[in-house]
Amino acid sequence: TTNNATFQWTGSDNVTAVSSLVYSYYLEGYDSGWSAYTSSTTRTYYNLPNSTYTFRVRAKDQAGNIDPSPAYRTFTVNYTETEIIPPYATITSGPTGTITYNTVTFQWTGSDNVTPTSKLVYSYYLPGVDSQWSPYTSITSKTYYNLQDGHYVFYVKARDEAGNESTADARSFEVQTSQDTTPPTVTITSGPTGTVTTNTVTFSWTGSDNVTLTQNLVYSYCLQSYEGWSQYNLYTSRTYYYLPNGSYTFYVRAKDEAGNISSYTTRSFTVNYTPSQDTTPPETQMYAGPTGTIDYDDVYFAWVGADSSTPVSDLVYSYYLEGYDTGWCKYTSSTNRRYYNLQNGTYTFRVRTKDLAGNVDPTPATRTFTVRVSHSVHVTSVGVHFSDPFIYDYFCEADDSFVNPKKSAELINILESNQEEFTGFARSYYSRYISEEKKKGVNIYSVQEGRI
Repeated sequence: TTNNATFQWTGSDNVTAVSSLVYSYYLEGYDSGWSAYTSSTTRTYYNLPNSTYTFRVRAKDQAGNIDPSPAYRTFTVNYTETEIIPPYATITSGPTGTITYNTVTFQWTGSDNVTPTSKLVYSYYLPGVDSQWSPYTSITSKTYYNLQDGHYVFYVKARDEAGNESTADARSFEVQTSQDTTPPTVTITSGPTGTVTTNTVTFSWTGSDNVTLTQNLVYSYCLQSYEGWSQYNLYTSRTYYYLPNGSYTFYVRAKDEAGNISSYTTRSFTVNYTPSQDTTPPETQMYAGPTGTIDYDDVYFAWVGADSSTPVSDLVYSYYLEGYDTGWCKYTSSTNRRYYNLQNGTYTFRVRTKDLAGNVDPTPATRTFTVRVSHSVHVTSVGVHFSDPFIYDYFCEADDSFVNPKKSAELINILESNQEEFTGFARSYYSRYISEEKKKGVNIYSVQEGRI
């Protein structure tokens, strides 16, 4: 009895991890065809017309194999529309932030699942100016004149013909007609002082102003002897990692919307850090990636590290695909890697972990695999020139270009396996026409012979 439908699904595979499967879905009676493959495992349809539908979904693994028997569900929508859903009200224009004028105009619109927009009515309210919500009318704009300096929030809500009321849409703004020349203030609320035995420190702060809201203040900060002043931003905390031993002073200042800048506030401290002697290397575990012989050329690897001292989130990794990469990559926090269009051949993928102390896993995780992908060659005709003792040359015409089929093992095997047929025809010319088709992934050739 509803015209909205949500489907959820999952897949499984003997090789590909569930997280790496992709899916395609199709709602018969609504969609025009199968969707593109994505990693999404849910789909919602809204406002379906009354009818009978069949939802189908199929999975595809990293080798390109597709589930031949998609999961499906058949259902019938028999929906009788009732007016129980409230409308929506949206403010389409009006001031936001700080303004330097005191006459403001707001405009709005609404929408509803049954009542036409032209039949909706609205009520609005500006606290501090209006004493209460206005009566419902079809008016879609309101102007206020000569507002006093200060902070305001304007509200509007809609009502449909069934009497359902929307939640109120709101827009806040600050009227500031007199020039603000008073700078804000800033206070450091937390951070180190004196001597500390850690080399990672965090500072937090807050600000205030006579006009600008606290959440609209911006800040600039610096750590003397380590970094210069930052750009102004909304951040109210800053962490510094792995500081060298020494004395530091942290500075922070605030700026309001009028451009007034506070005097800076400071906090001084000394780092006296003695690192613990960590000599235990981390370990690396690879939990996704091909092994053995594969018949696809796009491969995916995933891994994780572990260490006795360094948290997993702080470990970094270097990887190397022998037979493809020129060497080990730079250390990175990435825990997966994908390679595309690999040539046929044997490869070994290695990955190693490094901890914060600089210890490197001496036994990288490895996976060895062989790519063996059959590449078909479309052949329109092959000419064979025989001469004693059956020495021959080949040529191939395909797509208006000439290639040397000596590089094509399929063609050479076909020709060599039928040499005896030409024993009595030395020094003569023959043409052998070879057509090709694919059946279940296997190249099938048929040969016709004719004298030129």
